[in-house]
Amino acid sequence: MKYSFLFKIIVIFPLILSGCGTGNVESTPTVVAEVTTTPTAPPTDSPADIPDSTGTSVPAETGAPKETPVPVNTVVPPTTSIVFPVGPGGSDVIPHQIVRTKDDHLYIFSNAQGSNILSAYRTLKPGFPESAADFAPVIEFTESRKIVSVDAVYDGGNIIHVIFNTKAGEVKVRPFDTATNSYKPTITLASDGGVIGSGLYIGTSGVSSMMDLNGTLHVAYWRNDDHILHRAYTYDSASNVFTPSGDFFEVDTAGSANHPVLAVSPKDNSVTVAWVSESDSPTLIRARTRNSDGNWGDAEVASTFEFPPGVAVWTSKDNGLNIDQGPSLVIDSNGTRHMVYIESFNAAIGDYGRVHYVTDSGSGWVDEALSFLSHDPALALNASGELYIIGHGHHRNLAAEEPCYSMGTMCYVKRKADGTWGIPASIIARTDRGSFDASPSVKWSVVGFNRPEVIEFIFFMTPYQNTTVYYARLP
Repeated sequence: MKYSFLFKIIVIFPLILSGCGTGNVESTPTVVAEVTTTPTAPPTDSPADIPDSTGTSVPAETGAPKETPVPVNTVVPPTTSIVFPVGPGGSDVIPHQIVRTKDDHLYIFSNAQGSNILSAYRTLKPGFPESAADFAPVIEFTESRKIVSVDAVYDGGNIIHVIFNTKAGEVKVRPFDTATNSYKPTITLASDGGVIGSGLYIGTSGVSSMMDLNGTLHVAYWRNDDHILHRAYTYDSASNVFTPSGDFFEVDTAGSANHPVLAVSPKDNSVTVAWVSESDSPTLIRARTRNSDGNWGDAEVASTFEFPPGVAVWTSKDNGLNIDQGPSLVIDSNGTRHMVYIESFNAAIGDYGRVHYVTDSGSGWVDEALSFLSHDPALALNASGELYIIGHGHHRNLAAEEPCYSMGTMCYVKRKADGTWGIPASIIARTDRGSFDASPSVKWSVVGFNRPEVIEFIFFMTPYQNTTVYYARLP
C-alpha cells in the first residue's frame, strides 16, 4: 500500500465513514483559523509492510528480463535537504498539493484519513520556509463528506483550484483566492465518482487536474463504473462559475480503470492521462493523449517491460484501491513524458514495489525496471530538466546499514546526466513518534511553476490515524 516504498507519501488515517451525497452547489463556508501542533502518538506499522497475500504463490522467475539487479551495499553521500513538520494532514502521490504563487508564497492543501476537513497552510512571507513558524495559522473548511484525495491547481494569478473527491463519489472544486486567503463556494463537477468502503482508503487516488497554457482547467476522474472521464473547463472568478468546454470524454476503452493521472505538456499544450488498467491481464499502465486541437489519440500501453511470469503492475484491494500505486507523471519542456510506477510481488526479489521508470519522447514508451523498491514513488522535475524520484525506503533495497533500507525513511534518487539513476539518499529517518512510510506530493505544474529550480514537496509522518504533514526541499 502507499505505506511502504522507497519513495512514497500518502496520508493514511484509519477512520471510516460512508455516505451518499448530492451534486448541489454549496453555500459560502465558514473559515476557521487555528494553530496546530505535531501529534505525539507512537508509530504504527503499515499493513503494506506485509508482503502481498498472493506473494507466496507467485512462481519463481523463469525468464531473463533485461533489468538492473538490486545492488549490494553502497555508501550514500549525505544530503543538506531542508525538512520539518508543518501541522496535521497528509498527502498522496498523484495529486500536486503544494503550490508556490507569483508573489513567492507557499501553499499546502492537505486532508486526512477518515476526515472531512481540508486544511490550507500558507507561508507568512515570500521566500523559502525554514520551520513551521514561517506558516500562518491553518485555514480549514469542513466538507459534507469524507475526503479521499486533493489536488491543487494554480492559475498563475490569484486562484488555486482545490479539487477533491469524496467517499460518496462526488468530485468537487473549491477555488481559493490568494488575494484574500479565503475560499469561494464549492462547485460539484460530478456526482458519479468511484466509491470505496472501509479501511485505510487514503491513496485511492480518484482525481487529477491541471491548468493548460490557455487557462483551461483539465480534470480527469475515476467514475463509479471503473472508467476514467475527462472534461475541460473555463472559469470566471467574479461569478465563481465553471463553464465546460465540451462533454465528458471516456478516456479508457475497456473499463476496470482507476488511478488517473493528468499532465499538460509545456511544449505543445497537449494533455496526457495515464491510469492503471486492470482490464488487461496481466495489469498494465495505459496512457492516452489529447492533442492541442482537442482530438484524442489512441490508448497506448506505457508499461512495456517484459515481466517474468507471475509479475505485473502492482494492484491490491487491501485498504482502499491500489493505494501503494501511482502512476506519477510529468512532462518536460521538450514534450518528453516521464512516469514511474511499481511492480507486483517478484519471487526473485522477495517482495513487491520495484520501481519502473517509463518515458516517451515521441517514439513510443520505453519501460526500465530500476534497482530499488518503494511504494508510491513520485517524480519531481526542476527547471534544468533534472529528474528525481521521491519516496520512502524499502527493506529489499541495499544492505541493512544503508539509510534507505527502512520503509520508515523518506528518500530520493536523482537521475544522472548519462541517464542512469544514483543511489537512494535519505531525507529524514523515522523517529520515536512515527514513521515516514508515506506518499510524497511534489510541486509541479505548467502554469505558475514558480521557483522551478528548487524541488519542493510534502509527505507525512504516521500514525495513519493522526498524520503530520512535513515540508521538504532538495538542494
